[in-house]
Amino acid sequence: MERKFAAMGQATAKLAMKHVQLEFVGSGSPKEVAAQFKNKLALETACFPISDLSLKSIQKALSPGQVENIESYITAKADVKISDQDLYLFTSPSNVQSFLNANSIPDHADVIAIGPSTHQELFEANINAFQAIDGTILSMIDLANKL
Repeated sequence: MERKFAAMGQATAKLAMKHVQLEFVGSGSPKEVAAQFKNKLALETACFPISDLSLKSIQKALSPGQVENIESYITAKADVKISDQDLYLFTSPSNVQSFLNANSIPDHADVIAIGPSTHQELFEANINAFQAIDGTILSMIDLANKL
């Protein structure tokens, strides 16, 4: 069976293309990427190497028979105290949780979430945040430059 490879975003694609040819590279929000990938996948099955804390955003858009999740790494939480900053970038809900276990965000600071699940986690913690347009670090930086 021929193996095909996909990347859910440009950053992953850049690294993956050093080793394999990609059949799919997603762009946009997790919801948009899920729809794009569902169309590309058609009736095939996909294997997802995931974290122990994965929200499985892409997989939820696919039928269960099309998905094989392989928990391949553990997300370690480190409650580290840091000094106050003017800008905070959060890349996952667990990133928010870990940060807030040891810190608070000063009133003057701007906050950016990489995507909708991280944005929701900040909202639930009563933190006003901007959301990056396409769920990438570069999108977060672009947004930060506009603030």
